[in-house]
Amino acid sequence: MMDKKPQRNTDIVWRKFKENLLLDTGHAMNEIGMEIWKLCDGKHTIKEIIDNVFEKFETDRKTVENDIISFIKELEKEKMIKLE
Repeated sequence: MMDKKPQRNTDIVWRKFKENLLLDTGHAMNEIGMEIWKLCDGKHTIKEIIDNVFEKFETDRKTVENDIISFIKELEKEKMIKLE
């Protein structure tokens, strides 16, 4: 799974509002969710996304990895991203 490249659903309109990301699906994301969402561009692997978030937010590596994988699975389930 770590080598998969998440790609945002291009039908979803999103915009930054203060420190959050708002999507036309009714979802809102905090700063970390927004960072993950922006990296779901079909160019970054899940491993690269984890590395980026770990480096930027300096938190426990295993927690970051587990949380991002869970988040990406949820986004895929909601058809907000696809894994390539």
